[in-house]
Amino acid sequence: MKQAEQWLAAARRAGDRPGKASALTDLGLLAFEEGDVARAVAYLTEALALARALGDRTRQGDILGNLGVALFKAGQRDRAQQYVQHALGLARAAGDRIAEKLLLERLGVMHVSMRDPAGAIRLLNEALMLARTLGDRQQEADLLWYLAIGNAEAGNRGQALAFAQAAVDLLEKLAKPQARVFREHLEQYRRGEAEFPLAEASGGIAGGRLLPRAAQKGPTRPDRKGPGCLRMAVSAARAVAHFVGSGMKTVSSETFQDRIKRCGQCGYHTGLRCRVCGCFTNLKARLPHEECPLGEWAQAQK
Repeated sequence: MKQAEQWLAAARRAGDRPGKASALTDLGLLAFEEGDVARAVAYLTEALALARALGDRTRQGDILGNLGVALFKAGQRDRAQQYVQHALGLARAAGDRIAEKLLLERLGVMHVSMRDPAGAIRLLNEALMLARTLGDRQQEADLLWYLAIGNAEAGNRGQALAFAQAAVDLLEKLAKPQARVFREHLEQYRRGEAEFPLAEASGGIAGGRLLPRAAQKGPTRPDRKGPGCLRMAVSAARAVAHFVGSGMKTVSSETFQDRIKRCGQCGYHTGLRCRVCGCFTNLKARLPHEECPLGEWAQAQK
């Protein structure tokens, strides 16, 4: 947060409107991560006005998508969907398939949250096709799991199990630390049990996606045969990823500097953040289990 605030102050002193818009966007996302939705909306709204004044349609799309997520969390669901749909239209008009798949995922997860499994499945399948075409394996795993939730809510238990198993298999192949949590919740769903008192996903943002950073407080008692434990896996896995990110060893200084250099040369890097995955690269680049969604990083040195 401090780095983004300093960058905003510097951009204001220099009259750097694009820099100001990027800093405001980063501040909005950081405020959202901290649970301050009102401040997030305020920062992102100011950033959007600047992007529109600049006529920067790419920046507009990025901000609209993030503002839609913040508004959804604030309970303004119709407006949130309009913003993300607008961003999706801009991405498609520009032929930006990377942004298109991310926005389709956001819309799909919104429909999951609204208990609209048919709409969620349609949007998430579109996003999954793009993720596979573009080789984004991490997003593919996320989408497979959300498709499992959508199918579970639609009563398609066989499809839900197949998608959840595919998600777990891919996460294990990628050596992601949260794979274990997803496997445990898959087995709970397979058995029709809900033994762990973890709260249901309520929708936050992490990695630029509509996902919570950590489990909410307080136990829940989901339907033993329903999608509750699949939903809970999202919160639990994000909590694991956050813990790992804050506590595990980092890559070497050389690997970190190489990753940051590659990010700085990438057209998808804006301010402090990657627009493909939504991550703040200064943190992500330090973690051995993370990878660039475009495949630009060299293999991390352990």
